[in-house]
Amino acid sequence: MAQPQASVFNLAPRRPKVRNKEDVDPDLLTVEHNFKPPAHRVFVGSKYAEKFGALKPMSAIRCEKAEAGPISIALNAAIKLDRYPAIAGCKARHCTMPDGSARVWAEPVKATA
Repeated sequence: MAQPQASVFNLAPRRPKVRNKEDVDPDLLTVEHNFKPPAHRVFVGSKYAEKFGALKPMSAIRCEKAEAGPISIALNAAIKLDRYPAIAGCKARHCTMPDGSARVWAEPVKATA
């Protein structure tokens, strides 16, 4: 009878749990009563707001290859929240160009029939 193979996953050593070495100082904490939480989330302006505001459908932002992903994610989030009406209904797409730089496009979503 054949012996069962040992799992590869059981052989990997476990990393120790990282704990915060600094304790919270209780003297710095305060208790507040009758404090109303904010009624809505406050939107802090994006560092890309000026560039995103200048975009039109099928226009692109030129950036470094490593910056394309974060810019694309930020653009998709801004489009989803309707921050920029000129590119409403678009989707961000990024691609690396032959010269080593990257582009992030505001591409209109194709209508499905």
